[in-house]
Amino acid sequence: LLAPLSGGVYSLGPRIMELERLLELTDPLYTAGRTVLSAGRSRRNVYLLHSLYRDNVLCIFKAGPDALLYRGQKVVVRRARGLPFPLYQGAASLALFAHMSSHRIRQIWLKDAERIARAGLGTTPEELKATLATIRRQGYATSHGQITPLLAGVAVPIFRPDDGRLVGSLAQTFTADAIDDLAIARAAARLTQMGQEIGALYVKAAGSRGT
Repeated sequence: LLAPLSGGVYSLGPRIMELERLLELTDPLYTAGRTVLSAGRSRRNVYLLHSLYRDNVLCIFKAGPDALLYRGQKVVVRRARGLPFPLYQGAASLALFAHMSSHRIRQIWLKDAERIARAGLGTTPEELKATLATIRRQGYATSHGQITPLLAGVAVPIFRPDDGRLVGSLAQTFTADAIDDLAIARAAARLTQMGQEIGALYVKAAGSRGT
């Protein structure tokens, strides 16, 4: 995993590149997401696929440009493959957090109540429960400038269609001047359909590997 350089200095080794390639070939969420999102890729749309990583949310695939144009200014999309983010920050994270089990949400609250409160999700377990219930009822989460100033996001959870298990979330990123109620509704509907396609392909990919 490490490669020696000079003067007692080490860098990440080629084994990590090998593991990265194996992950791309065998991770059912990655392969399913890549298939669906690559088909809908454009220079104007940024789609981001996420999975849970301990108590963080990890971006595992991005389709679209690295930056969006906001009133003549290029704004770099900070979420990118391999970057973990807190469960309490951004639409992609909230779409996952809201659909965790009540027991796990309670555990996370007991461990990280202060950060949850600072994120505006609630100052008591009851307030957090109500906030997450609202996200579950509407079927999607939104955020404005939480990850990147001048950008907004809409995200939906991804479930296995066979057993309903939560496996990830799918988000679309917009510039702040391109997001309104109509854009959110359209994005939520589109993301829900794409999420269902990813979930179906996930089951096929996982089944073919005996997982």
